[in-house]
Amino acid sequence: PVDRLVSHYYFVKRDTWHHSYPIIINHTFSEILEHVNDGYSLQFFVDPETVDGGIRNLDGFEFRPCCFNRTHLEAAKTLLRDRFSVVGVLEEIEKTRDVLECRVPWIKHQPIGKKMATKHSRPDYDKEAMKRATELDVEFYNFAKELLHQSYRDCATATV
Repeated sequence: PVDRLVSHYYFVKRDTWHHSYPIIINHTFSEILEHVNDGYSLQFFVDPETVDGGIRNLDGFEFRPCCFNRTHLEAAKTLLRDRFSVVGVLEEIEKTRDVLECRVPWIKHQPIGKKMATKHSRPDYDKEAMKRATELDVEFYNFAKELLHQSYRDCATATV
């Protein structure tokens, strides 16, 4: 989640066509970080009607709905655990591919390219602000990794 925030900041700062460019270009990463709400990844797994707090705003740029909480996190975990056949993470793409092959029979083994996305150096930022901005996201990400590792172990056991 921390790398995702940094990457998105640099992506928007580089691409003048992005709708957030006029805002990002005039602010440091630390300034943007003060307006980021924890739970970014949860927005894809929870009903937006259940999110309190409306929209946060910086220079007219609307950030995503505010504010996610532990109830949203637990609902997202339940959905991920109960409704997805395969959960994968890009940082462990080989394990993700192996689980896909195990769980989805028509997936065939394909080589995975080694070209990785550009790594950006992390800008200076307030560590407490980053913790506030990513605490739920980090917990959700770690939960997804746990699901991947369990599925990987289950698939390894099933093929023995």
